[in-house]
Amino acid sequence: MGTQRLQAGDETFDVVSEPIEVTSMSRPDVAWAFTDPAGHVHRWHADGLQAVVYDASRSYDVPSVLFVVDERYVDEDGEERERGHYRCRKCGARVVPGLTADMCRTYISGPKRCYINGQPVTVEQFRARLAEKGIA
Repeated sequence: MGTQRLQAGDETFDVVSEPIEVTSMSRPDVAWAFTDPAGHVHRWHADGLQAVVYDASRSYDVPSVLFVVDERYVDEDGEERERGHYRCRKCGARVVPGLTADMCRTYISGPKRCYINGQPVTVEQFRARLAEKGIA
């Protein structure tokens, strides 16, 4: 558990966040690049920009490809799923986006809980009280 504490006069401000493990056995390999037979280069992107470093809190895609559904099925939990492959949007060449696994445990910050003098408050109340104290 991560706690950040600030003492401002006679008040104590705490923000607590539990780390969430997001270690992946299969995640985008941001070092991957593939040039198809027509010369089109395919790479992972995050938030519209070419991905350079992996960050588990971001969403990744390969915008130069489209997913082609080969089969629809219902899994053991009753959820509808699709199995398929990727093709270049321009020339239709088959593309297999590069994946890798995390080499060590990876965590992101979980939901934050705020406290003033040990009493739980909303994030809005927390920020408003800090602003009243002249701390932003």
